[in-house]
Amino acid sequence: MISLNIQNSNTEYSRNILNEMIDVFNQDGIKDRQLIHKRTIDFVNERYVFLSSELDSIEIDKKIFKIKNDLVDLTSSTLFH
Repeated sequence: MISLNIQNSNTEYSRNILNEMIDVFNQDGIKDRQLIHKRTIDFVNERYVFLSSELDSIEIDKKIFKIKNDLVDLTSSTLFH
């Protein structure tokens, strides 16, 4: 908890200064949370691209292995389409 106090002969001026400080503090907190949210989304998107690429690579390697070893995939090579 923070306690703010400004001593000035003009109480309205002091109140305005304190309110402005509180508003700036609150806006800074909002910007921080927005930045954290954006960085999290960017990280998740980057990981998705990487993992998708890795999965594609595994599938390609699997197909090549099957072709080289004359293996048949019964689920994809059915007689009836």
